[in-house]
Amino acid sequence: MTNDSAKPKQAEKPTVKKPATKSVTSDEYKRTTNERPDSTSVIPAVPPAPVVEAPEVRRDAKLRLTHIEPWSVTRMAFIVSVAMMIVGVVATVVFWVALNILGVWDQISSSVTAVLSDTDDAFDITDYLGLGRLV
Repeated sequence: MTNDSAKPKQAEKPTVKKPATKSVTSDEYKRTTNERPDSTSVIPAVPPAPVVEAPEVRRDAKLRLTHIEPWSVTRMAFIVSVAMMIVGVVATVVFWVALNILGVWDQISSSVTAVLSDTDDAFDITDYLGLGRLV
């Protein structure tokens, strides 16, 4: 008498049947696919490989200035001097107009007239520091 219940049963391995491969004719392929290669019904589109960026490499470049052209220095000096002249003229005009609006020129003129106590000739500072003469 055999005791089948005492022995553990071995698990049976499932069998996987491979599908039969059938070659596709060119007519069947044209019928099942679109003109675009990214959309097919027979062959799925392969996604693009992920882009892996290379690690950033730091390269320090050391440059030495060995020669300066005199003509380049002359042109640059001329451009900088013209720019500084324009800035100076604009700053002078703005400063003079601000002092005129605040009444500083009139106060200086009246102070000089009071110190000189010259009633015959009134002193006017704008004769010496007028906008046209200053600019």
